[in-house]
Amino acid sequence: MLKKLTMIIGISFLLFAFDVFSESTANDKNSRDYLAEGKKLLERGVKESQFETISNAIDFLRKAHDAGRESRFELGRALFLEDLLWSRQSKKIAKENESYLLIHKKRTPVGVVLLHELGTSPGEMRGLAEFLFQKGITVYAPLLAGHGTGVDDLKKAGPTDWRKNYLLGYEVMRLLSDKVYIVGSGWGGVLALELAIKKSLSGVVTLNAPFNLRGFSKHFLFLTQLSGLSVQWNKAKNEGYYFHARLPVRTYNQAYNIAAYVKSRLSEVTEPLIIFQSKNDPLVKANSADIINKKIQSKDKKIFWFNNAPHLLLSKNKPSSWLTMNEIARFINQPDLK
Repeated sequence: MLKKLTMIIGISFLLFAFDVFSESTANDKNSRDYLAEGKKLLERGVKESQFETISNAIDFLRKAHDAGRESRFELGRALFLEDLLWSRQSKKIAKENESYLLIHKKRTPVGVVLLHELGTSPGEMRGLAEFLFQKGITVYAPLLAGHGTGVDDLKKAGPTDWRKNYLLGYEVMRLLSDKVYIVGSGWGGVLALELAIKKSLSGVVTLNAPFNLRGFSKHFLFLTQLSGLSVQWNKAKNEGYYFHARLPVRTYNQAYNIAAYVKSRLSEVTEPLIIFQSKNDPLVKANSADIINKKIQSKDKKIFWFNNAPHLLLSKNKPSSWLTMNEIARFINQPDLK
């Protein structure tokens, strides 16, 4: 009796194992088929600049999640291309102002998302992007909504759009690399910290993040936003990419409110963080760096001070640019850095 029972249990286990193996094999085949179809549609969509075809490729690649690292890599690439093509079709954006993705042939250990300053474009951070890419790092710099064209487009954009931009950046980089870092220039640094509140990151870098502005108050912004007035922001010379010399007060007010919200939740930031701050920044008071440093709960944190540097620390041909890029590379622990 005991032998029969043992035999029955053994046969049942073998049948169960066979069913699991068969199901797993079928799932693997389906995943491979989805991956192959997704890659084919993606290449066709890129070649023919077809937004809908790329969207269909994304659907197949999402279904191919069981196919491993290759499916994640292709999905990350597809999400970037979908966003880029949609941007090209909906707005007339000069190439130097577009989002860009510097990608290697496969997933990399480290990836970095770059968020540009209010009123500029990803071109502001191109030098840093190429510097990091040469060190084997994948880099994605999204164009924030309303930027890269005219002031009228900026008036139509808002916090919901900007948050979609940086969340897409995070999703793309999470698919393309093992560790995700984020670097934000100016107000992009505020968005970088907000992302750190929402998601788990390997590290955060802020460049003159404006938690205390010179010459402006919330009351001034609130009272003037309905009038359609604009105020001076970026006084730097155009360096090959588009920027708004003057911005709508409504945009300032929205950025101010986001900064106030992020400031109230800085204690939730625990990621390693490096803060770059120019002591004589004409736009941002130097104590903005102290505000971040005191409120965050990161164990690994550092302020890097500049005595004489522009607001846009990555400005071409400035000593601050080279120093900043090298310190960022050190921060993300690149062993080949001298």
